[in-house]
Amino acid sequence: MRMRIVFKGLLMIFLLSLPLLFLTACSGITKQPGEGAPRPAVYVNDTIYLVKSEVRDTLPDGWEEIGEIEYKLTHEERIDEKCKDYTANCTSGEVGDKLYANKEDDDRIYLQIEKDKYVLYVKCYESMIYVQDALYVREGGYFGDSFEKTLSDDWSRIGTIRKVVYQDAPMVSENFTGNDSTLMSEGDELYGNKDEPNRIYIKCSNNEYIPFIK
Repeated sequence: MRMRIVFKGLLMIFLLSLPLLFLTACSGITKQPGEGAPRPAVYVNDTIYLVKSEVRDTLPDGWEEIGEIEYKLTHEERIDEKCKDYTANCTSGEVGDKLYANKEDDDRIYLQIEKDKYVLYVKCYESMIYVQDALYVREGGYFGDSFEKTLSDDWSRIGTIRKVVYQDAPMVSENFTGNDSTLMSEGDELYGNKDEPNRIYIKCSNNEYIPFIK
């Protein structure tokens, strides 16, 4: 019981300081040792939700209980395709914490961490890039892990990422913009192929080429 109270206090401190932190991407919730704690997240209805810095004493009308946290990951684990619904990562809720949803608003859920404390979580959008006036989504969705070590000569550089926006809001339609801060950064190169107009690659900092499809 004492450990649970301490955890809740730490989570509240995190929430209050969240606006000062850079948001991490959803497909890499667990960072490497020394890089800081992962951002609180829950996996519900095959969707990842990331914590926002909003805590309410009561819920507005229309929000109903949909279940409770059933599984808790360790710090070494990550939210991936093996996760079961109603899973929280290591910095989020405890097993038994209740979840609330609104059928008219599928972009948000609330996690009840105390009797009168409801924490807002928002939908984490898939990794995307907007380029050449078109939106490309990471091949494999949330948990895509395909990549190439090299590309053939048919693929040529079409530009670089100019801006990376947060992944907990709808993607913006600005060319050479991405939304996944753990996968991409400003200056990362993009590659296209006139014979494969529905696919592009981003060359990440580890020199892997990650595919995105239109």
